[in-house]
Amino acid sequence: MTDEIARPRPRPDAVSEGFWNAVGQGVLAIQRCTQCGNYQHPPRPVCCGCGGGELSYERVSGDATLVSWTTTHHNVVPAMAGALPFTCLVVELAEQRGLYMMSDLIGRTSLAGALRLGMPMRVVFPEPEADNPRLPQFAPAPEAVR
Repeated sequence: MTDEIARPRPRPDAVSEGFWNAVGQGVLAIQRCTQCGNYQHPPRPVCCGCGGGELSYERVSGDATLVSWTTTHHNVVPAMAGALPFTCLVVELAEQRGLYMMSDLIGRTSLAGALRLGMPMRVVFPEPEADNPRLPQFAPAPEAVR
């Protein structure tokens, strides 16, 4: 990552604060309904599974499967011009079918050529640089890169 890249800073609110607090500690914690057990991301004020309002944040394994990716070559966000080209990923977390997160490979472009559909992924928490926030990202699991 270069000093020219200024990632947007998260703005935690009452609903997403638990997620961002965990991320700040290098932990992936996903919102889960205490009534039906449904995980959901991004965080919401009520459960998408049962409509319940009893939600908490639960640490998850960080294991995922790569379901999609794209490489951006055209700049649409001025602060991100120094990152071009960059690869955005969509992963499905191991804890529940249909539980997706987005990530990118900014600062880790050498990984882009190794990507393949269905590839096992692991969450990583690169140390933030300069004034950039710490964000969960995904990389190929060690056993996937041979």
